[in-house]
Amino acid sequence: MLDPARFAQTFRSLFRRPGTTVTAVLTLALGIGASTAIFSLLYGSLLRPLPYPHVDRLIRIHNLYQPTGGSGPFATPNYLDLTRQNRTLEELVGYSVQSLNLTTGRVPDRVRGLAVTANFFAGLGVHPALGRGFERGEDRQSAPRVVVIGSRLWRDRWDRRTDALGETLLLNGEPHTVVGVVPESFWFPGDPQVIVPFAWSESDLADSNRSGRWLFAFGRLEPGVSETAAQADLAAITDRIAEEFPANNKGWTVQTLPFEEFLLSGSRTSLLILTG
Repeated sequence: MLDPARFAQTFRSLFRRPGTTVTAVLTLALGIGASTAIFSLLYGSLLRPLPYPHVDRLIRIHNLYQPTGGSGPFATPNYLDLTRQNRTLEELVGYSVQSLNLTTGRVPDRVRGLAVTANFFAGLGVHPALGRGFERGEDRQSAPRVVVIGSRLWRDRWDRRTDALGETLLLNGEPHTVVGVVPESFWFPGDPQVIVPFAWSESDLADSNRSGRWLFAFGRLEPGVSETAAQADLAAITDRIAEEFPANNKGWTVQTLPFEEFLLSGSRTSLLILTG
């Protein structure tokens, strides 16, 4: 039971030494605040399950240059060959991280964005919270320009109103029609707030572009297919590409990694040290 006399005595002693009291309170507040912030970061990055169905079937895919062990993205025509010829992936998705000018007034805002193949949302297994994702063929230059926006942009610009659909955004000076909004739980590296399909022309897809490696990729495994089987399948296709186009592809193969491991590999150790 609380002793009123002792309680009063404690308060009097605190007020007699205000400097010490303020220092102690600020230290506690700083420690609690920092611990809460770091745990929130740890939970959001390492502990919370990724918001994709069957995340164990998602794999990161990249080119590996065997003579040096260096790795990197794909050339667009090579990506298309892997898409058409593989027998182990339900979806093979290409993407590129971008920073775009979003014009909402006189001065453009710089926003984080993604340019993606039309099957991006199908590959992740994510359905927009409002509207739709991208349709087949919308990643070609001849298609109308469309955009799916992030939940934060939807909140800040439209206060989560449904009339955001059909609105026009100027991205790098080009009009894009809003066709969807990602779920609030959606997460992808870089926290993109605008996601647009590529606008590939026929020349972009030509064999002459097999030396330009800039396209990152991930895949969704067919049910029952292992990552090892997918890597072997994709490596065999890459070997055939190297035989046909040796000037740009000799020495290159494919390497895969579980998607969750790829997302967390760069931050796991740092976050655990900060948490400690």
